[in-house]
Parts: sequence; structure tokens; C-alpha cells
Amino acid sequence: MVTRDQMEHMYVGTIAQLQIALKLTTLDAVDISEVTTVQHMKRLHEIATMMAFIISSIEMIIMMDIVMIMVGKNRDVDFKKA
Repeated sequence: MVTRDQMEHMYVGTIAQLQIALKLTTLDAVDISEVTTVQHMKRLHEIATMMAFIISSIEMIIMMDIVMIMVGKNRDVDFKKA
């Protein structure tokens, strides 16, 4: 059984990872004129991988929201704890 504190910690950790992934996908826009096709495809693959992670993170956050509401936990998470 997962305690509320553990759930809150996972929730905050997931949000932090999501923020990092979002920053990684928005940095370094690919300039096609300066890179080879192979480098371009590798970068697009990295972005696609990050986007998949972002989508799964959002799904996890939604599920954790639902669980916290079900156990009566207030949605406001104390980010200083993590």
C-alpha cells in the first residue's frame, strides 16, 4: 500500500521530470541547413522519445490526481517537501 507521502513525492517527482522533458524538447530547434540528415533524424527521434515520455507523464499525473481525490487528499501539493 502506498502512503499519501509516497504518492505526493511521486507526484512532485513526475512533474519535475515533465518540466525537464519539456525544456529538452523546446531547446535547440533543429536547423536543417546546418545538420546532416542522420543528425536531423537522431534529433527528431530524441524529440519523439521525449514527447512520448511527456504524454505518459501527463497520464500518470492525471491518475495520481484521481487517486489523491479518492483518498481525500487535497490537490494542492507541497512542493517544498520533495
